[in-house]
Amino acid sequence: MTIRSLSIVTSASTITPQATVMEALQIMIDNRTNHVPVCDGECYVGLISVNDILQKLLPIGVWAPHGLPDLKFAGDASRLLVSHFSLLREKKVSEILNHARPLEENCPLLEAALLLSSSPTPLPVVNSSGKLLGMLSRRGLLEQLAKMAEK
Repeated sequence: MTIRSLSIVTSASTITPQATVMEALQIMIDNRTNHVPVCDGECYVGLISVNDILQKLLPIGVWAPHGLPDLKFAGDASRLLVSHFSLLREKKVSEILNHARPLEENCPLLEAALLLSSSPTPLPVVNSSGKLLGMLSRRGLLEQLAKMAEK
């Protein structure tokens, strides 16, 4: 059985690689989601997530390997974090895009479940031409499996 046969792929708002990171964040806020697929035309090229954006707001010394282990000395750093928002208005999605490997629509269900179990985000689903068909979430997959178990 493949993910195509279950019809569990949900549609998703997309953004282009040339859009700003702030535009991507606004889509996530408006749609109450944690990620946006990035498409060049209809073809999937990657994914941008709230985590990708949050990391860009943090000073590099905080999240880099061997970074500062204790940040209590910084006190209330809200002004620092908010000041970094100006960077999001200029930075392009293509600059921080992660190239999450998409699933092909004919991916076997077991493989999709395995890949989802180790992915921090839902996975994009594409057809054989690379056109984005939607996103496959853990919740959507488990919901479908629970329905199958009831039969």
